[in-house]
Amino acid sequence: EICMNRQNIIDRSLNELKSRRFPVSLWYDKVPSLFMEDDDARSKGSSVPSGRHKTADEILNMPRATLDAVEVALASFDAPYQVPREARDTVAAVCKYGAYLERQEKEYDAYKRNENLLIPPELEYSADTFPALSAEVREKLSLHRPKTFAEASRISGVTPASLVYLHSHVTSRRNGGGQVASSSKDNSNITVPVLAR
Repeated sequence: EICMNRQNIIDRSLNELKSRRFPVSLWYDKVPSLFMEDDDARSKGSSVPSGRHKTADEILNMPRATLDAVEVALASFDAPYQVPREARDTVAAVCKYGAYLERQEKEYDAYKRNENLLIPPELEYSADTFPALSAEVREKLSLHRPKTFAEASRISGVTPASLVYLHSHVTSRRNGGGQVASSSKDNSNITVPVLAR
């Protein structure tokens, strides 16, 4: 029950931050330190876009933003909100890394939909080709030479993150014609979307 209560507090806090939407120029006036990257552009004649709006959770997603600064700005907008102490770290992390986690989830879903996708037999599992894979994973893939991603997923020590990375590499290599070979089971000639890097 304590966990459910905490989750409710987190959800309510995220909804409150998402509901507080103000022009970017107003955010800039109240918390200019969040927009330091834009100061250089402004000195060259550019200005903070006045027509755009951002919610408090979108502002919190900015690199220099802190929950404290966002709460101070909200209070100055006559729209105060204080995230409860027991949820502060989680709410800040969700706002900071939510987009990244969402992208990772989409990449994983794309990989799962295409488990029967053929891995090119000539693929070289070198550090130059796959710098983000551990030496252990590269060695296991080289040794076993899986034909599909489903086979690769059954190799001990090959992590889901490694498989998503491998999938992204293979599908981006094959992007030229948009069509990708697959096993003859049930999804021949599937089209695989190119994953963002």
